[in-house]
Amino acid sequence: MAASEERQGLGADSESRLVSLCIDYELGLLDPGGRAELEQKLAEGDPAAAEAMAEARESLGAVALATEPVVPEPALKQRLFEQIEEPAPQAKLPIPQPAARVPRWAALGWAVAAAMVAFVFFNQRQSDELRQALAVIEERQASLEQSNDRYRKLFDILSAQETRTIQLEAPDRARIRAFWNDQSGLALTAEGLRAPARGRAFQLWAIPKQGAPVSIEVFRPDEDDRALIFANPTIASAESQALAITEEDAAGAQQPTSDPIWMGSLQ
Repeated sequence: MAASEERQGLGADSESRLVSLCIDYELGLLDPGGRAELEQKLAEGDPAAAEAMAEARESLGAVALATEPVVPEPALKQRLFEQIEEPAPQAKLPIPQPAARVPRWAALGWAVAAAMVAFVFFNQRQSDELRQALAVIEERQASLEQSNDRYRKLFDILSAQETRTIQLEAPDRARIRAFWNDQSGLALTAEGLRAPARGRAFQLWAIPKQGAPVSIEVFRPDEDDRALIFANPTIASAESQALAITEEDAAGAQQPTSDPIWMGSLQ
């Protein structure tokens, strides 16, 4: 809460209002203009400003010493977080009327109120940071679980009986292998597989002993030029003579539109 417009101009302030401004200053709630003006008066050795600052610090110190730490009950903490999440109602605050003299306890009350407002804003910021941290943790947990599922599936295929290993010959630095089990599925691993242009993708085909190629999967490598894909081919490995990879449109093709870039024999 910034200092209100009615507090501008320190020269015309009463002693009690000057104390309130000093309390705002100590709590970091004073607007930049008022802060600069107050600091200038203090630097110039203005006795009223110095006395008000001393009284403000004394009042805030009394609050800190007189208040014992309280651990809120879980229900109270829950209500606080619910209130933080709800938009604050727009209320019109009454404009305070000038008073000849405000007792010292009024300045102390203002300090308590300001401290409570600062506490609410602090807790809101803490709750926002906590939510962001939890979101990051949940995202990493989901990514880890997904990776575990993929490697578990790869292990199941590798450890299954009658799994066939196919090395796809590469004209470049790419290393591509497929592991095909008719019951567990097919897994393909690749390293050094540079991604095709935007709007393009790689397509894995089974080349049958008879008939047209059968599409297995359309994929793109990740940012590290690696790929790990899983598929359940609609053709049995015994009916296939080779696996091949072509570059196609990102949506895939019904049949290869070019010669294979990589190819591996099942014979």
